[in-house]
Amino acid sequence: MFRNTILSKSKKYELAPVLRGRVYYPRYFYIPSVKQYIVYSDLDGTGPFRVYEKETKPYGKAYSLLDENGNNIVTFETPLSFSSRSGCFYGPTSYIPLLETGKKDALPYNQIHNSKLDLGARDFEKLFIQLYTSAEYIEFINLRVMGDQIHEAGVVFKRQGKLEILLSGVRDSRMICCSQENRTTNNREDYYLPDISKKETFPQSEPSTEMISLETSDANPFVHCRTGLFREFQIKKHIGISSSRNGIPNNVLIEAWSTTYVRFKTKGETFRIKILNVEKFGPVYNLGLRTFQLPATIRTKNSLVFMESVQDCGDNRLGGGVFVVRPATNKNPSEDIPSDMTEKHFNSLPIKLQEELMSPVT
Repeated sequence: MFRNTILSKSKKYELAPVLRGRVYYPRYFYIPSVKQYIVYSDLDGTGPFRVYEKETKPYGKAYSLLDENGNNIVTFETPLSFSSRSGCFYGPTSYIPLLETGKKDALPYNQIHNSKLDLGARDFEKLFIQLYTSAEYIEFINLRVMGDQIHEAGVVFKRQGKLEILLSGVRDSRMICCSQENRTTNNREDYYLPDISKKETFPQSEPSTEMISLETSDANPFVHCRTGLFREFQIKKHIGISSSRNGIPNNVLIEAWSTTYVRFKTKGETFRIKILNVEKFGPVYNLGLRTFQLPATIRTKNSLVFMESVQDCGDNRLGGGVFVVRPATNKNPSEDIPSDMTEKHFNSLPIKLQEELMSPVT
């Protein structure tokens, strides 16, 4: 998505950015108790439209909490591991009770068990059971999502209203890693179980916070054909530069770096958008667009729709990220370009210059 201001045809709705940059398997949740949405993803820090300049991003994810109208309440980045069971962020030494406090400040655990990661299998199991039987809430957490090369996972215990953690190291791990993949909800995160005897008799607690995963009907957003009826995204035209293989021009199989014009229809609204750097293989476009919504059984006309603009290979797509369909905050589609310039003139300029005019350095 290239423009800052993207209005629907009626100008009643807009596609507003939630996370800008190159996103990786974003997750989307609705939290009924507070009537809010949370979105998170790994995110390359390449700026709003940068494709030629790259930054190496440290481990950690970007998070955005939104209200039911699609307005950002808080956006931040943290290396801590998010839990969809409690709405907290957990690390080996601290945690963030975001939904409880409404703040992104990290708090220390009341106690850290096995901090030296030197407990043997028998001592770990004995301590686990001791903490388990005296806790009112238990949760198993994955610490490897932080890029942590020391801690594998951990068990969070709430005892007498205070949080404690029992750590497991990467070497001689006391937790068992289990894989999962749900393409409907973008869930590809490993989960952990304690490596103890009769582990099935020591399950983690039921979720303390209800969080409903948003779903997509498109398991592969990188395969879009121009033909087809009644789809959310319809390719209207593209302007591409022909590529070649082994010095032989190939104008049929692949056209690289194409600009593709797409019609996007949702909530009874139509958006016309321009996507840059789209690869085309024969009739198939590596478009990287799809939407996520609440399950149809509980969805209402006011439920938010999120749209991904992603790419599975190559450079960061200009203006990529996660967007939300929400009521328009202004009615001027040219709000993001200089006031003395027409849309026709703006569109005739090189992309690099368009980028600079939309995001002037102050």
